[in-house]
Amino acid sequence: MFGFGRKPEDWFESARKRSQKLERDNMKLLEAQIKSIRSGRGQSTITEAEIQGMRQKAFREMLVDLEKALGQRPDFAEAWFNKGCIHHIMGEWDKALACYDKVLQTNPTHPGALFCVASIKRESGELQEALVYYRKTVQYSPGDADAWYEMAMTLRQIGDGDAAKQAEERAQALEPSLKPGQYGVVVYVPRPRLFP
Repeated sequence: MFGFGRKPEDWFESARKRSQKLERDNMKLLEAQIKSIRSGRGQSTITEAEIQGMRQKAFREMLVDLEKALGQRPDFAEAWFNKGCIHHIMGEWDKALACYDKVLQTNPTHPGALFCVASIKRESGELQEALVYYRKTVQYSPGDADAWYEMAMTLRQIGDGDAAKQAEERAQALEPSLKPGQYGVVVYVPRPRLFP
């Protein structure tokens, strides 16, 4: 079985399953670390470098599956989006932006791609450009509390306190569990999750 005759959707499903396995493996590692600490043995024997190595391997395997899907169907927007998310998580922002650009060429209103581009722009200090993408995100997905909140944080960074307050209030109205200043961090983990 070398993948002959597989459809792009099959490769996408394979990458999705790898993502689920990675989540399960991460939970097992976390449970092992908690168990080790509770048992009094102190820290887990698994090092951070080993965990990162396992994550990198899983991401590379997912990328191979997504590449196969895109090789058969270059306009597969969700495969481009998930490929972008993987590169984004791995800190490969140029590659992520290229993937998100492919998504936006196919679907210019894709809220996930718009949001992720905005977050990269914000992380790289391009605050005005980030605002353009956050505004597009909330234009096409007005119920996205995370986008409203991240836009508020970006507005705060550029010194527009009034607009930031309005965006933050909108985020809190959509998601009451959000509290002022709760997520105002520069580091961002892309959302939505891979392969929802």
